[in-house]
Formats: sequence, C-alpha cells, structure tokens
Amino acid sequence: MELESAYRKPIIGGNLKREFKHGQTRKLIFEIAEELQNNPVDPDKVDVFIAPSEVYLSEAARAISELEAEGKLPKGFIKLGAQNVARRDKLGAFSGQHATATQLKEMKVSHVIIGHSEVRHGSNEDTEDMRFQESNKVINAKVRAAIAAGLTPVLAFGEDAQERASGREFSLVRRQITESLSGISKEEMLSSGLVLAYEPVWAIGAQALRAASKEEADSMQRFVRSIILELFGPEVAQTIRIQYGGSVKADNAASLIAQASIDGGLIGGAAKKAETFLPIVHAFAAMQKVPAPLTGRSLYDALKASGLGKIVARGNKEFRDHDFGKSAVTMCTNIRTPLSLDGIMQAAKETNSVAILQQAISEFDYTWPNGYSPDNVYRFAEEAHQAAARNNFSDYILKADHVTVKVDKAFLKDQGAQDQLATLLETILTATTNTEREAIFAAAYENKDFMANDNIKNAMKVLKKAVEHTKATVAAGYTIFALDASFMPARLNILATAFLAGFIPANASIEAEVGEIGNEDNSTVADALEFITGIRYQETIQRDPKTNAIVYSELVKENNQPVVVSRIKGLLDHGITIDRLAINNGTSHGNNYDKEGNPIQTKMNIRMTQAIAEALKPFGIEIVQHGVTGTPLSVLPQLRAAGIASAHVGTHWQNIVWDTLTEKAKEDPTIQALVNRIRTTLVEKYGKNYKVTSLTPSPEEDKVLHAKNLAKLIGKD
Repeated sequence: MELESAYRKPIIGGNLKREFKHGQTRKLIFEIAEELQNNPVDPDKVDVFIAPSEVYLSEAARAISELEAEGKLPKGFIKLGAQNVARRDKLGAFSGQHATATQLKEMKVSHVIIGHSEVRHGSNEDTEDMRFQESNKVINAKVRAAIAAGLTPVLAFGEDAQERASGREFSLVRRQITESLSGISKEEMLSSGLVLAYEPVWAIGAQALRAASKEEADSMQRFVRSIILELFGPEVAQTIRIQYGGSVKADNAASLIAQASIDGGLIGGAAKKAETFLPIVHAFAAMQKVPAPLTGRSLYDALKASGLGKIVARGNKEFRDHDFGKSAVTMCTNIRTPLSLDGIMQAAKETNSVAILQQAISEFDYTWPNGYSPDNVYRFAEEAHQAAARNNFSDYILKADHVTVKVDKAFLKDQGAQDQLATLLETILTATTNTEREAIFAAAYENKDFMANDNIKNAMKVLKKAVEHTKATVAAGYTIFALDASFMPARLNILATAFLAGFIPANASIEAEVGEIGNEDNSTVADALEFITGIRYQETIQRDPKTNAIVYSELVKENNQPVVVSRIKGLLDHGITIDRLAINNGTSHGNNYDKEGNPIQTKMNIRMTQAIAEALKPFGIEIVQHGVTGTPLSVLPQLRAAGIASAHVGTHWQNIVWDTLTEKAKEDPTIQALVNRIRTTLVEKYGKNYKVTSLTPSPEEDKVLHAKNLAKLIGKD
C-alpha cells in the first residue's frame, strides 16, 4: 500500500499563543480578510483555522461572523480554533481550568490544539516560562473529550533537542502517539477528522536551534503515518492529515509542503501578521507534491521495458533502452556507515545511474547507536534523504537487504520442531489478510505449550523479528526487499518467505534466496526450481575433485522431460511471485583471505549461475548476486550474460572509508586516535578468532604472521 498516494486537503493552523492584547485578534482577522479580497485563495484547496488565546475566542468569533455577513470573507473559510481544552466535559467547581469542549463549541470553535510542545514539555515548578506539563494520559483524556463534543482535535507531538541527540526521537514519538490516542476507535478517528501536528521542540519559537530540514520532517511524518496504520488500519492512515510545525515561514514552506507526507502547517510566529501568514496559506493551496519517488517496482519494470526498446517514465527519470537494455546490472550498495552515502550518490549522478541503498538486519547492529531497532530503520532512511538533498540527487531507492530468518544447527537437527513450525506457517498462509495471519502467529507465540521446545522458540523469535522488520521498512518507504530464509530447509524457506512477502506492497520488488551465501555447497538448478514450483527434479551433480564443491548440475530427463523426485508447495502455489533469486555460486560476503592470511578474490561459478538463470527464465525471474566485493573486475562484464540482473557491493565502500581514515590519520592526531580505538576494540572483541591478542606482536610471535592476522581481523570484522 502506498500511504502517500491519496490526496489530502492541506490544513493550516495559526496558533496565536498568548501574544495579543484586546482588539489585536480582531485586527488580524480583518487584515487577513482584506488580503484575501486582493489575492483570493480557493477554499476547496486548503483549510484554515486561527487559534487565539482563550480569552479572545469570542472576539475572534464575532470578527469572522461580521466579515462573512458582509461578504468580505468566504463563509466557513477561516475556522476558529482553541489552544487547549479541559480534560473532562463537565461543569462544576473547577476554578482556573480551561473551558470544556462543549463550552468551546458554544463559542463556535471547531478545532482545538491538544498536546502542544509548550504543555508537553513544561514544568510543575514556578519556572520562568510558566508552562504546565501535561502527561500523555491527560492529553488522551482531552482528545477523547474533544471528539465526544464534536470538535476536531489537532494532536501535537514532538521531541526536544536532547531526545533527538540521544537517538530517542522515534521511540518517544511512538509513545506520545500511542498513549495520546489510547481508547479511540477507527470510527472516531475518521468522523472527528483528527489532525496530527509534528512539532520538534528544538525548531520552535525564539529559542529554536534551527528549522527542521524537509528530510527530517518527512522521515518523522512517514514514521507517524506507519504508527497510525498499525493502530487504526489503512483507511485512517491514508486519510489522516499530518501538519508540520516549527519555524515555518514563507521562504521555507515550499520545500516542506512538497513532501508527500506533509499535509499542512501549524504556524506560530508567522501567524501574527497577515502579510507573513497568508503567503504560507497560498503556498499550501497551490502546492505541487514532488513526483512519485522511484520505487523497486518501477525500476525493474523499466529495466524489462527498456530491453524491448520502450521508454518508461518513473519518478524523476526516464529509463531508455540505451540506459539499460540487456547489458544493465543494477548495483545495490550496502551502507555500513553514512560516510559512504555522498560519494555513492555523486558517482551515480556522474554516470546517470540509479543508487540502491540497503542495509541487512545484521548491519543495523553495528551501524547505528543501540544496534538494531525499528527506529533505526527510519534513521537510515533519514540519513539517505539528507544525503540526497545535499547532493541534489533523487534517483535512489531504499532496500531491505537480508531480511533473515536464521535458525541454528539444533533446529536443523530437530525434525519435530521443523514439522510443527511448518504446520503453523501453512495455517497462517490459509488466512486471507495480514491481520488474521498476525493474530494466528501471535496466538502461537503466546502458547506456552507450543513454545516449550527451545528450538521452536528460537525460530519463532527470529521469524517475529523478520516480520517486524519487514513492516518497519515498508512503512519507512523501502521498496526492494531481499527475503532470506535460506538457512532453513526448502519447505520452511518457502513458507517463511511467503509469510513475509504478504506484508510487502505492490510498488515493491521482491527477492528471495536459495542456498546460504558463503556456504560450502553451491545452489543447483533443482534447488531453484523446487523453491519456485515446489517440484524437486532429479539431477546429476559434478563436483570439484579437490574441494568437493558443486561445480555444475544438470536435470535428468526421460522422454525429454525432467524426472520428478518429489512435490511440495512452492512459492507460486502460495501466490507469491518474485523478481530475483539469490543463489550460492561460490562468492562470500566481505573481504576474503586464504589460510595464511593473504587477501584473495572469490571465484564466482558463472556456468552454474547461467544454468540456473536459464531454468528460471520462464518464470520471469533473474539472479541477484551477493558478495561482489571480492570478485575480480575481469568477471564483472560477464554478469549480465549469466542472467544476473542485480549485484550487491558492501565491503568495498567500507574498505574505502577505512583506507581514507588510515591515510588521514598520518596527518591528524584526532583521526589517528579514532583508528587506534577501532583497532583496539576489534582486538578485544574478535582477536582470539584470528590469534591476535594485541596490536603489536609479542617477542615470541612471527611479525609477518601477526601482521597478516591483524589485517584479516580488520578486513573481516
């Protein structure tokens, strides 16, 4: 589902805070009306509300009513908003409290701001700014009271500078949204027209550190929409409007509103004058959203079409046959440090190429603070968007690499555990919706008897993480997915892949994997066909006499038909089609070394790869190649002819960053200290695996061997 594809009418709110004196609110509204007469705004293109201090609500209501009666203001165009509301719609002995929702309605208020940063991040003490702190529970009560009275809540949320600096912004916002909307139904969300407003505290008011970049705002608002999808389903997620508030002015409004995720603005300082407020209203009314971004589906559709000589427009780029044709291999770049993003994008611009930026689940563990988390899925997207803005580059796609379901050897020896998990997955796949499928999975996960077997428990944990990761990457805008349950036997690989694929939207491109990359045995034609069709064919296998590795396989035929050995349900039987298949053809991830510690290049089995690619052609499936860093350059031109449509390059960029650091360290003591710290950490954590106990060899150690082992340690880990 493309949550950003639906049109949502922009909504602009002018929050006047406690800025005005008696008569000034009326004066502002009259000035706005006069400006609108000279430069009208189409009321069908944008909604507008003004939220004055509570004491001036009646003054504002009268001004709007007078202007509408005189025909100087389109009826209903400027709506009246309030800045807060009582948490209970109840009259009584509540001295000094906010007006109730019903009282606000009687004053002709239609919208009410709830949870503004100036109440969320206040204090119970007598501080200089005199703001009172409201909890998520209090804010939730106010939202429910507003909805019950027929008001439209404008629920504000956002993190402060310290929370963002510590990497907690996504988890904090998730908690704010979830707790503030607790107990509210889908129907209430739709009928009330509830609006969300993202307000990063560090970008608000006179004390603002800076305005949020459009990438920061877009990333957070996409994240929030994904939370709404989880809580209330696709209808609410597609229709709910999310404003951005934080130092929005006429000069930066255009870049913000062009983002598909931003549906309006909650305006503070610029709302105090008609001459600064209305240009923002005009900008939103006339806004042109950015073109639909390049997606995995559009890219690979264009690749196929270009081979037929067609021109296919996708996102900001036209793909022609001279751009791709039959010789194109798309490169997928694993980003293990954000330092590599700018160079990759600059190179892509210079060569008129598309950049596919990806991370595997395992790579999140060592790339981002606190390791893997759904929040860091969004952080990677945000880093990519910011790098794209720096480099004025738009032809990139985010990819979820190696969405792994990795089981241990104990599980692979436990046939009973495998059969029970397979039965569960088969039951899950009979359900027609993801909601039903997740409910079946969740029930099994909570079933103590089912989870009593440690092998099942461990497999369920990794499967649960893969589901959560798939959903998070979908919500963050990733549109290529490399599903990898290749650690499992064929039947379970098929079932787990089919389960995960069900969460992936139609605008995405899907890859899967047969044969664990770097494992001893290469994948065969029979392996690939069994995965897709469920049919296991008899084959003859040729092995290397020295290494016993599979060099080639060929299907056994009788009467010119391949001999069937067994049948199970393949991916196609579960209604899953993939675009590319990863196979084990002799390459491995990372830098490679021989037994003596000397760096070596990997040997890609081109002949076997081509045989598998030919067998998959009738299904429209091509090969995706992993572990290309160690492949000789002379082999690369052969990839496309071997049926390889896409190739992964990861360690190469890491090597460039490391080589750059070590070179710069010769001149810069600070960088040298960083390099030393990295080396020391590697020795402490992984040195024993390479017989390295310190950065310098002991008197008893062979210096040459120590240097090779240290280089291998750095190169591999």
